[in-house]
Amino acid sequence: MPADDLLEQLAARLDRPAHTLVLLDQRPLRLLLVPGSYVTVTLRDKVSREVLEPTLDLTNGRLVYAERLRAADRAAADEHTSLSPGLRSLLLRHPDVVALTVVATRSGGTTELFTGDAAQVLALADATDVSSVDVAGDVEIRD
Repeated sequence: MPADDLLEQLAARLDRPAHTLVLLDQRPLRLLLVPGSYVTVTLRDKVSREVLEPTLDLTNGRLVYAERLRAADRAAADEHTSLSPGLRSLLLRHPDVVALTVVATRSGGTTELFTGDAAQVLALADATDVSSVDVAGDVEIRD
């Protein structure tokens, strides 16, 4: 969404004149399991000097609470019981990871190495014969 359109939309949602708002930053709110497309925007009101950080649902234009979305994401991730706590935490912090190597333990006790993105790791964890999935070795995240 172009910055001017975003600023106009946020001004309307925040009930403030658009000409009084300065767009300082915008970043996507990346979530692992909660569907949707969200952006958190940092704004400064020129009149009050107040800094605002609203989060906008890009699919419907509504303001949403980022904390509630993150809590829902954590709750959904907790349902993937075969994920180790460390792997679950890593996936919640980096839901757009594209290549992560994990070790999966199957119900018969066999283990296997698997490399995939976050969605593929979740699908592996949901397999009926997988009892646990953990990170294989040290992880290096590069932005």
